[in-house]
Amino acid sequence: NIIFLEGEETAKEELESKLRDAIKHSDIDALVLRIDKAARAEIIFPVMEIARKSGIVNLAYDKKNELTE
Repeated sequence: NIIFLEGEETAKEELESKLRDAIKHSDIDALVLRIDKAARAEIIFPVMEIARKSGIVNLAYDKKNELTE
């Protein structure tokens, strides 16, 4: 399970600070998670919680059979 933010591989431990930084420097308040079928709940749900703690108020996901990027 690999996390990408804006196309850049991101460690789960760095995700909250990177999201907060993105929010601070723009007016985003939404995040779309692109999840492949191999993604496991033990990574998906913590990422969703990190996003909420970072200030993301609109959260959606797009489940794909495989990642295209």
